[in-house]
Amino acid sequence: MDAEAAERTNRWATALAATPLEIRCSAGGDDYTETMALLERGAPLPPNLIDDVDRTMGWLDAQVSGLTGGKPAQQGEWVHAPGTPAGYFRASYLVGRERLQVTVLPDGDKTVFMVLSHLEAEELIYAPLFDELHASLQVGAVPLNPFDLSGLRTFNFIGWLLALFVAYGVALGLFSERKGDHARVGRIAAAGLVGLAVLAALIVFVALGDAAAALEAVGSSVSSVATEVFGVGVAAAGVAFGLGTLLQSDEGVVRSAPDAKISLSRRIEAAEAERELVEDEPTRVGPAPTPPKARADGGPDNGPRKPPPKPPDGR
Repeated sequence: MDAEAAERTNRWATALAATPLEIRCSAGGDDYTETMALLERGAPLPPNLIDDVDRTMGWLDAQVSGLTGGKPAQQGEWVHAPGTPAGYFRASYLVGRERLQVTVLPDGDKTVFMVLSHLEAEELIYAPLFDELHASLQVGAVPLNPFDLSGLRTFNFIGWLLALFVAYGVALGLFSERKGDHARVGRIAAAGLVGLAVLAALIVFVALGDAAAALEAVGSSVSSVATEVFGVGVAAAGVAFGLGTLLQSDEGVVRSAPDAKISLSRRIEAAEAERELVEDEPTRVGPAPTPPKARADGGPDNGPRKPPPKPPDGR
């Protein structure tokens, strides 16, 4: 390959942040080597540029400003042809005595550039060649719209924040057994949020199956987004559990005995103190009671018997 053509192609690749796919050059014989290169950039063309000549021209001027010295394109147009589903945009720049023909071809999640450089005086010779190259293009696809990952993350955060408050409120209204029973409410809300996180991750994984290419264009993937949704859901569950623990109150606790809150050690101490008190108390022994005497008839002696009443006088 001619050294001049190689050096020129490297400058194009650097300016366009693209990788050379194919390079062609003239056989030489004069002081200028005409060069054609096909380069690929690993990023999609902004979809809002399609068929908008002015906007596309302004975008392309910025891309090649390092090659043209900031000069705008002299002409540009969108062309739709067989084999190029999204069409292509072609523009022409004059830099000194050099004519720079640049074509932008959308290719899904990539952008292809075809650049032809020749002398301005030889444009009538190379213009038909450039047209033939365009006619031979059989690549290209509608530009891929990059996935709005930041928007999804914002929606994910706000959604789980709302789910946290709803889950805690529902658990507080349906499962609270007494006033201040936030620990139980927090556990139930956390369990519900974990289950919801699993379900949400599965839904996201299935729903974003067709957006895999768009996610890859922004350095992400379907599985990583699903994992992120699950992780934020689990974090919300942790907040619900911690909130319940923080707000827990003993108000409304029903105690079955006065010592319901006494610890085991205090109960043991109380029992030992009671036993020592019983051992130290003196034993009082009184006189033994006198057993009742037996009567002659075998019955119990209930004491001295009363004499019989005296008969009335005169009898």
